[in-house]
Amino acid sequence: HYVQYLPTIVIRGFLACIGVEIMKLALEGATGEEFSSHFTPNIMLMTQERFWQRVLPAFAIGLPLYFLKKAHALPTAPLFCFFVTMPVLLFYSVLWWGGIPLEVARGEGWLVPRVA
Repeated sequence: HYVQYLPTIVIRGFLACIGVEIMKLALEGATGEEFSSHFTPNIMLMTQERFWQRVLPAFAIGLPLYFLKKAHALPTAPLFCFFVTMPVLLFYSVLWWGGIPLEVARGEGWLVPRVA
C-alpha cells in the first residue's frame, strides 16, 4: 500500500527501467552477444549481419505472440504452449533437413554449451 504515496512519474520511471533491462537481457539471450552500458558499441553490434540473423527469429516468434495475447485471440495456455513448442520443432527440423549436426549448431552459438 506504500506505492499509493509515490508520484506516478517515479513508478513509471521504475517500470521503464525494468522494461529496458528485460529487453536488454532478451536481446542478449537471442543473439548471444553482451550489450554495453554505452550506446555506441551497441549500435556497432546492431550493424552486424550475425546480430540480425539471430534476432529476427526471436522477433518472428515474439511479435505474433505479443499481438495475439494483446488481442485475447486465444486462451493463454494453448497460445503459450504453441509458441514454445513450434519454434523448437521448427529449429530441430531445419537442423535435420539441413544435415547440421548438433555440435555444429552448438559451435555456432545456436545451442547453449554442453555441460559436463
